[in-house]
Amino acid sequence: STYGSFTPPQQTVAEAWRILDNTFTDRTFNSQDWYGVRATALKRVTASNLDATLADMCASLGDKYTVYLPRDKYRALVASSRGVVTGVGVTLKQDGEGEVRLVQVQP
Repeated sequence: STYGSFTPPQQTVAEAWRILDNTFTDRTFNSQDWYGVRATALKRVTASNLDATLADMCASLGDKYTVYLPRDKYRALVASSRGVVTGVGVTLKQDGEGEVRLVQVQP
């Protein structure tokens, strides 16, 4: 692993920080010590507060489009954007012309 002796939650924080560091357009990182944010997050993160640590790190950037989605919310978002609907017993799909078609009925 690139992060050596880091715990798995620390590895996740370090990787999320790296992605934000490489892609966030405000190079002042909302006028904060971005390396300090990393150090603080790495010190405080545990398996039980990983989601909160990542959410706080993203929120510190002050950008409404930079958010952390926990796994369940991310999966729900991806499913909804792919047209997957659960609980009604059918699968619908939108074709290239915008029409919604029934593609499968669950038994």
